[in-house]
Amino acid sequence: MSNSRIKKINGFFAFFDILGFQAMINNNDLEYLGSKIVNLLETIDDKAITINGQDVDQNLSLRKTGSLVFSDTIILYEEALQKDDGTIPSIGPSIFDKSAILLRLAFEEGIPIRGAISYGDYLVSDRYFLGKPIIEAYSLEKRSKWSGALFCDSTIEIMKKQDFKPKSFRGIEVPSLNPFPKELIIKFPSDSSSFTNPSSLIKEKTSSLKTRFALRWDDLVKERYLLKDIPNLSLDSREKIEKRIEEMFYSHNKKPTEKEEMAKVQVKVQNTVDFIYGCLDIPINRTMVYCPDK
Repeated sequence: MSNSRIKKINGFFAFFDILGFQAMINNNDLEYLGSKIVNLLETIDDKAITINGQDVDQNLSLRKTGSLVFSDTIILYEEALQKDDGTIPSIGPSIFDKSAILLRLAFEEGIPIRGAISYGDYLVSDRYFLGKPIIEAYSLEKRSKWSGALFCDSTIEIMKKQDFKPKSFRGIEVPSLNPFPKELIIKFPSDSSSFTNPSSLIKEKTSSLKTRFALRWDDLVKERYLLKDIPNLSLDSREKIEKRIEEMFYSHNKKPTEKEEMAKVQVKVQNTVDFIYGCLDIPINRTMVYCPDK
């Protein structure tokens, strides 16, 4: 009988998968994996939730973000303080900020990831997670073909209930106090016309192209959170961006040797290039306010 503690929480659940993980395992010996990959897996989640070590105790956040890494899966989770009207008061970096940081740090380490963020009630113990948000995030993540993080329907619904209007405090305008960092949220394909084939990014359950929300992890993340010693990704041409992204997708000996598998990976590469290139049209110093239709 396990003595693990079980807690029911209402909050956000972010599920991430390391792309090319199987190829990395198959194409490297244990010595390489032990010397190059083990430390990445042991530290990448902690780096993300502590803003690359700048907030070790997460004192800048109203609610602390938990994390777990198992094999090729990285999980972030965070309890919400939802009020009766559906709004969620929040101060400081939230799970969304930390998910964007995770996306960028993992990319720079040569292990691009894809993920999805859900919302709802679920159970947490020191050994497992149970609940519909886990299934929802897992399902959406598996259907996407890129390196990035999508919002599940449950997350979009709770986002619609938030107040995104800036507040005035003693004559000074301050951002809205909810967990959604509006500067990092992209609505596509409308916010970015760069996608050469939007329908290839995600396998939708219907034939129509659904409006999706995702997190930016381009150089806005680097500047916003003062991530040091990270090279630029928002380069001045699509070709340069594509070269950087391909380099990270194929690092650690992950480049496929079979033509069919190479074609599948190239779809993910091109969708990722489209997304990052599209972010060039949105200035880093621009404040984007997303108030989804009520």
